[in-house]
Amino acid sequence: IGRRLEIPEDRVLTVIAERGNTSSASVAITLTTEAAKGTFREGDLLILTAFGGGMAVDVVLYRWG
Repeated sequence: IGRRLEIPEDRVLTVIAERGNTSSASVAITLTTEAAKGTFREGDLLILTAFGGGMAVDVVLYRWG
């Protein structure tokens, strides 16, 4: 999705390399991990995506803070 939206790779956050495929829980895990690092600032726009078995896909645009 990051490539399709032409978002630079360094702005796409994921934990799949560290945690494996955790399906939609990846969103919560990534948010928790990155928030603890101080990655997000109030007002940042986040595109949250998750996919699961079959063709299930969710995408949400979220304003942090």
